[in-house]
Amino acid sequence: GGTTVGGENEAQTGLENAILRLLRDPSYPGEADLPVDGGSATIQVTGTTTKVITSTGTLGRYTRIVQAEISTVNGVLTISNWQQN
Repeated sequence: GGTTVGGENEAQTGLENAILRLLRDPSYPGEADLPVDGGSATIQVTGTTTKVITSTGTLGRYTRIVQAEISTVNGVLTISNWQQN
């Protein structure tokens, strides 16, 4: 496996968690301080038809941000524009 920068795993996990939550509850707004592997993720969901998920992962003094756009058409979820900052 490769090396991950502090907070990157937390941010990715937060984003994946948000996608699963949105599948179950399309009105999921995100959450603060989701515990992930010794760090945490803060998730923000914005938008209506196309939703933008921003997950900020924190581990110690390190912070990483991952963002993705998702849309659901006829029950099919599509993920686009996955970015890491």
